[in-house]
Amino acid sequence: MSARVRRIRRRPSAGKRLEWALWIFGLVALAIPIISFARARAYQRQQDLRLQQGLRDQSNAKSSSRAAAPPAPPAAPAAPAAQSSISPSAAAPAIGVPSPVEAVPDVIGRLEIPRLKLSTIVREGVDDATLKLAVGHIPDTPLPWQNGNVGLAGHRDTFFRSLERIRKNDLIRMTTLKGITTYRVESLRIVEPEDVFVLDASAGPVLTLVTCYPFVYVGSAPHRFIVRARGIPEPAVPESPLPAVKVVRGAPNT
Repeated sequence: MSARVRRIRRRPSAGKRLEWALWIFGLVALAIPIISFARARAYQRQQDLRLQQGLRDQSNAKSSSRAAAPPAPPAAPAAPAAQSSISPSAAAPAIGVPSPVEAVPDVIGRLEIPRLKLSTIVREGVDDATLKLAVGHIPDTPLPWQNGNVGLAGHRDTFFRSLERIRKNDLIRMTTLKGITTYRVESLRIVEPEDVFVLDASAGPVLTLVTCYPFVYVGSAPHRFIVRARGIPEPAVPESPLPAVKVVRGAPNT
């Protein structure tokens, strides 16, 4: 009589199961930041290409309009002054009627700090989803093409990591479809999270960058690192002088 061979499946021990669980947890924990980084990088590249295309389209449109514009007609003689027939109520805006509010685009523009080789797209808002993809424009602060204190926020371990090396007098450039604004860093400070006075209104173009501090910290950092920069005028482009005309005296008649 032949013996029956039975295969007995051995269940993995508790220690082995724990080891597998730890391996799976480690792989997932490693994959999440890699996927997040790749997604943010793809988004940055896509929006940067769109911004560059928009700037090119604007430049081409301006060139076409200048080339197609007819010469201005001669100015007509001034008419004698006459009393206006428009009533003050029609000429002035009605009291209590709010002025139209400018729509805020999803993508504001591109922030650059040349010395730090920092270049990042700026989106509207400071929610978690926005700050994973870009630097965020703080709502209720002016937009870069408006006068006042523009507030931008970013994570210390992603887009604003290099702010650890920023210095006074560094230049910051903000490029939007409405123009380019250049700022010069005038102060660096560390404040508490509740110190929102750093976003108070100011005269003239001002830029305030906000990130968590310390830059190397496990968990939620307790302080805020503030970079304040003030707008500076763009250098004027010198006009090319006309070439000098050389006068030859005593030239023979031809």
